[in-house]
Amino acid sequence: MLKQKTAVIALMVTALIAGSAATVIAQGSVPEKPAEPGTVVWYDLITEDAEAVLDFYRELFGWQLVEHRPNTYVVLDNGVPIAGISQIERKDPRVSEALWLTGIAVADVDAAVNRARSRGATVHVEPKDVAGYGRYAVIADPEDAPLMLLRPSRKLGGARGPGAWIWAELWGRDLKAEAAFYREVVGYERAQVEVNGAPYEALTSGGKPRAGLVEIPKEMDAVKTAWAPYLQVVDLQATLAAISQRGGKVLVAPDALRSRGSVALIADPSGAAFFIYQAADQEVQK
Repeated sequence: MLKQKTAVIALMVTALIAGSAATVIAQGSVPEKPAEPGTVVWYDLITEDAEAVLDFYRELFGWQLVEHRPNTYVVLDNGVPIAGISQIERKDPRVSEALWLTGIAVADVDAAVNRARSRGATVHVEPKDVAGYGRYAVIADPEDAPLMLLRPSRKLGGARGPGAWIWAELWGRDLKAEAAFYREVVGYERAQVEVNGAPYEALTSGGKPRAGLVEIPKEMDAVKTAWAPYLQVVDLQATLAAISQRGGKVLVAPDALRSRGSVALIADPSGAAFFIYQAADQEVQK
């Protein structure tokens, strides 16, 4: 059932991207050097109620939202495209299918998709070109985590400070198998690095950490394998205090994640979950 829902979501969101959000990016951006393979370059929110989340993201993170079609938006951070927001049809009023889809740059989308397919991935959207944007495909890895594979023809996203995406983690149950899959498909190597004095599993390419690799705790049976994005904020506590007032939820408070720094897991008003993060050396302006 979950796999069927993931397939429907992926198909709908990429159709929206191809026809709308990518067009805005192509028209509003100056071509720059594309991202290195392995870099997380894009995120797309797919939700059953795009209107319900617009003020949430504007007010909490200062996002600029450019509408191209009804209920389809490009997210700008200081004028730079960092994400899209696309509305999907609600299939089941009892279940939210909202999620943030992660996009990873690869050297050759077609070759990456072929490798993924041969290693048990489900291909939801075959490789396609979008003028002025690049080439992309949507898959779900063997543990059913959906993601987008991209070969951008221009610079997209990037970690630039508060209000922008800064990191992503793959949450899975069989990390050995997941690491092997992404090594073959994306070119990632599994490595252990140090974060705040503690060991941390990372996926690297070109000698650089690109994403985290986290084993889902056994007690969290309801959590499915997924790519989890991180958004940087200026003041974590102030952001948490404002979330419920704007229709969101705090799913995991910072105290429960203290070993990983100033981090909390939240959900927007449509139910799409992501982490918010405050840098340890970031000075909060009161």
